[in-house]
Amino acid sequence: MRSRRLGVVLVVLLVVGLAFPAGAWAKNAYSKHIAFARNGYIEVVKSTGTGARRLTGGAADAFAPAWDPAHKNVYFARGNRWLVAQDTTPEQVCVVSAATKIERVIAITDPGAPAAAQHAITSITPSRSGKYLFVADLTRTDDSSEQAIGRIIRVEIGTGATVELLREQAMTWNGYGDLDARPGGSHLMFLDVESDATHLYELKLADHSKRLVKAGIESACYTPGGSQIVASSYFGKGYARDGLRRMTRAGKTTKTLHTWSRGLLMKAWRLPAYSPTGNRIAITKGVDGGLYTINTSGGGVKKVAGGPIAGIDW
Repeated sequence: MRSRRLGVVLVVLLVVGLAFPAGAWAKNAYSKHIAFARNGYIEVVKSTGTGARRLTGGAADAFAPAWDPAHKNVYFARGNRWLVAQDTTPEQVCVVSAATKIERVIAITDPGAPAAAQHAITSITPSRSGKYLFVADLTRTDDSSEQAIGRIIRVEIGTGATVELLREQAMTWNGYGDLDARPGGSHLMFLDVESDATHLYELKLADHSKRLVKAGIESACYTPGGSQIVASSYFGKGYARDGLRRMTRAGKTTKTLHTWSRGLLMKAWRLPAYSPTGNRIAITKGVDGGLYTINTSGGGVKKVAGGPIAGIDW
């Protein structure tokens, strides 16, 4: 198979106690906490800006946080978010307990990959049922080439025995981004960030077919019910100004939350993540990339934590 020949198969490790029951996002001690990556560490903080805790230690190489459906543990990646020349260290998919800070490895890149292979993990998200973990990765076997292989795979967490290849294609540098599983389990959102164009797609999990939602999207997430999407456009096609907007799954804007002049990142609102209750949205704001929350109309801006923030989940 092509994926094995390129050395990008993940070895999945069974981790006892990391399978979660199906159901809605749970209410518990951490249900009001936002998970975020800052300076290479995973942290959590209450939406009020209090109770901040760093969950990971060791090397400052953690990113892409994603809460589990029970809202007790945070999945994340360790290693490279982008391909790094001559860095052949395998990347890891990990989980850390918000209560105990105990960290465990779920999956690693294939130790049998070619010695010259470089790897990156570009996005992680769990299914809403808690049964699967979706991972986007990127592998390049030739250090002199700009070409790499991007994939999206599905891991069955409960047994650690199944890895399904959902997408695989040749691309350059960036790979797939912003994975988000739609409530109900029928679709997976992803960004295809190739060349100068960034496209938001929905992947139908039943047959792996994809559908374009909107071009020119830089980051996005589903609303809690999954009927709409909140997306940040950056040089977005069809828009006179960049902005943060709520839209239908067909890409039609239903509410503009914020706009800024094209390329003016000091005004940008990015990396949206809805609260489980659906009444607030977490974002990064401005050049410093600080963590803020807003209401669903774009008002009530509240600073939660300083930046730079490299990933958010709520």
